[in-house]
Amino acid sequence: MSTRLVRYIEVSWRCTGYVVTGVFERVRSLMACLWRYAVISLKASWRCIRYFVYRYAVVPLTLVAGFICGRNVTTNDPYVTPSVWSRNGAQIDTEKYLHGYPGKADDPSLEDNYRFYANEIPSRPDGDLIETIHAEWWGQYEKLERHHGYIQWEQNVLYCSVRLFPIRERGVNGEAQELQLHEAKRICSDPVMHERVLKSYELMLDFYGMKLKDRNTGEIERADNWKERFHHLNHSSHNYLRITRILKCLGEMEYEYLKAPFLRFVLHEAIVEGTLDHTLDSCINYWLEVLKDDQERADVKTLAAELQGTVKEL
Repeated sequence: MSTRLVRYIEVSWRCTGYVVTGVFERVRSLMACLWRYAVISLKASWRCIRYFVYRYAVVPLTLVAGFICGRNVTTNDPYVTPSVWSRNGAQIDTEKYLHGYPGKADDPSLEDNYRFYANEIPSRPDGDLIETIHAEWWGQYEKLERHHGYIQWEQNVLYCSVRLFPIRERGVNGEAQELQLHEAKRICSDPVMHERVLKSYELMLDFYGMKLKDRNTGEIERADNWKERFHHLNHSSHNYLRITRILKCLGEMEYEYLKAPFLRFVLHEAIVEGTLDHTLDSCINYWLEVLKDDQERADVKTLAAELQGTVKEL
């Protein structure tokens, strides 16, 4: 057998191996993706089943039992409305967040979020190093809108995600690394990295047409281009989930004090000024709920009610 023929067979065998390996990896990734979305679909279906069982079986039967026993009950009665039936997924996630994710263990081997804020690795997919993002993405609104990977990874299921605002829970995909407690502590203990988190918050405020007036108090004011950016925020509800994540991340990164001023600003713009009226439902039912301090949460709720009452009177 000639040397050329042997060489040809070796190259052909090697190429065949590459093709088979590539196909196998693609199939494996696709199956993993399908499995994750199947699990998500099953969870959503289970929530729907629980709701309908509660709505059309538990409540009617309980009302009938209350009538027979001579007990006046309503659907707001705690005996009739167990929280496990009435809460949706977002409320459950919020409760877990407020209670520090009970039972969730820290994994010391995971450190992608720390390495990202240490400026060692880029956000993925289609992201960049944190210093480059802060230097070059400022005001790049189309780029920020287009690249979901920098906040939460939604599109490319073949890569692990590193996000600008990591939190201790999974998003849509199952590959993204959750924020670990040891990562948050190391980021907060390093002045440079902790400052980068604040800079990321200011970057997103600018994206939404806002500006951090006072870093010490968290007071917010309108940015120069607020009309354009408010209009965009008012008509892009997909950004509301991003804001929930941002607020949760601020709480994990020892910037809890920034959340209430943001909410007060949005409530004023939504209720009094009418510039962010489409955000009001998310602000009251989701963003406000991630305030960790009970009294502060109650105060902001009172403010919302007072503003709404004032506007109605006018």
